[in-house]
Amino acid sequence: KIISRAPPGNMVPPFLTRPILLLVHMHSSCNTPGGTPIIPGGSSQLPGMLKMDEFFPSPFVAPKSTYLIQDHRTATYVQTLFGLTNSNLGSIMCGFINVIISLFQIISKEWKSLLHDLQHASFSVELDNWLSKEQQNELSNQLKDSITQERIDELSIIFNDCYGDNECNDVDISSKIWPKLSLTSCMCGGSHQSFIPQLKHYLSENVIIYSPVYACSESLIGINKFPRKYISAYELLLPAVYFEFIPMNNEGNLEIDNICGVNNLSVNSIYEIVITTMNGFYRYRLGDLIRVLELPENSSPVIELEGRVNSNVSLFGEKVSEHEVLQAIQSIWNSIKPNYTISAKLEDSQG
Repeated sequence: KIISRAPPGNMVPPFLTRPILLLVHMHSSCNTPGGTPIIPGGSSQLPGMLKMDEFFPSPFVAPKSTYLIQDHRTATYVQTLFGLTNSNLGSIMCGFINVIISLFQIISKEWKSLLHDLQHASFSVELDNWLSKEQQNELSNQLKDSITQERIDELSIIFNDCYGDNECNDVDISSKIWPKLSLTSCMCGGSHQSFIPQLKHYLSENVIIYSPVYACSESLIGINKFPRKYISAYELLLPAVYFEFIPMNNEGNLEIDNICGVNNLSVNSIYEIVITTMNGFYRYRLGDLIRVLELPENSSPVIELEGRVNSNVSLFGEKVSEHEVLQAIQSIWNSIKPNYTISAKLEDSQG
């Protein structure tokens, strides 16, 4: 019995038919006292990804050896090089939104080094700690085979127009480098929302910023089925785990005694998620605060990640939430520079 069919070619999203720049790198691992390996969740998927080309052509423009680099900045630089070789790039994918911003910051600050490396099929970053000489030579040959002089000349014109004469005019630079780019896929919910205006600075209005899933170590929580409506809203996957919700009152306190199920949720209310896994029946308070956006009649609730429990600023009992701080930052975005840092002002006391 056929339970599903592949979509016709004209129904496949364009970004799936074009090359993909995957920005990811291997994190260092360690072991528990009993010898069990400990490794970040994103890195645990890499071994399977590295074997993809054994079954079908890889859609990723960066060779798989670049994913073995264990330094974030170095890996992003090398993968950016390979991304620049292809003007037909359809999408950029990574774990978190700040990684894509790092890509554009590398381009803006190191465009001369990037052009030099593309011209000479070389790498201006240290790779000896992660790749053997044989792997580095192979990577250099792959870069040489991926780039053309025409593309180097094209990038040189773009970069000089945007960054030459000590000026920076990189608004919507993505459309100049990759005219067919239509999707950036990354985690950008919760506190990561503060990076969204910064990423939009580099993107054209036609590029979708998409946060595909809401997940944790224990389970997949929700899927974003509304990429053109919400950047980071998720429909709860009710069959995955058993969901419960601890409501937050108007004073910002969680009412643990009023824990409720899916049927008792209210739109625009804030809750802490509690899950019970199907394997082992472990019950967890995730520490995540969610806001209910929609309660459709014939489907699961739609939620967004609001922040973390106990992430309030409360010097004098005012309890300013993480979400309110993000809203304040976004409201003044147009009057501040794209790159900024917020920190407390510390003064030395005397006496």
